[in-house]
Amino acid sequence: MHGFIAEKRKTPKRYFWRLCMQTAGAIGVFFMILSLFGWTAPQAAPLKEAVQECFTTDADVMPVIKWLNADTV
Repeated sequence: MHGFIAEKRKTPKRYFWRLCMQTAGAIGVFFMILSLFGWTAPQAAPLKEAVQECFTTDADVMPVIKWLNADTV
């Protein structure tokens, strides 16, 4: 630890502000997507379709389950 003179440790204050920033970012993304679906311009159609596809496409979780089961056996 010779190179870290002023090492910033996780204090409750830093944790609280980081949590606030992450929450604000998540709320911002939520309202951005919500406003996208309220937008009636024809230019919004490809964006709406891309967002809908991202949220409705099924994910293949079987490789993850197999990987987790291999570690427990």
